[in-house]
Amino acid sequence: MKKINLKKMQNGGFTIIETLVAITILMISIAGPLTIAQKGLTASIYARDQITASYLSQELMEKIKNDKRSIWSTIVSDCSGSSVELVRFTRSCSVTVRSSDEITVTVTVNWSNGTVNNSVALVNEMFNIQL
Repeated sequence: MKKINLKKMQNGGFTIIETLVAITILMISIAGPLTIAQKGLTASIYARDQITASYLSQELMEKIKNDKRSIWSTIVSDCSGSSVELVRFTRSCSVTVRSSDEITVTVTVNWSNGTVNNSVALVNEMFNIQL
């Protein structure tokens, strides 16, 4: 009959503490890159929304600038206090009359990502110059 050496068997395996330490090190090494990836995804979503808001505000400002009616009172009445909801974005416009030949047009686009509210504002001074 063959004898089994018990001392060799006891030293050959991993203890529960060694296993837990190895698992902890593995979890920490995986959590770092996942956190970085999540932050990058959040930043790219914010950048996409900010570009969309910028384009929406620019679009309305160009519409106001290229209005062929060029009647100040019409621009003021069309824009003042108006608000348009576009999917997740809300676009609003306001006009401040500086003088009979000058107005300030402000286009603001608001949106929210979860609990964070964001906005982009575009301000333009317009002059009524007759050539």
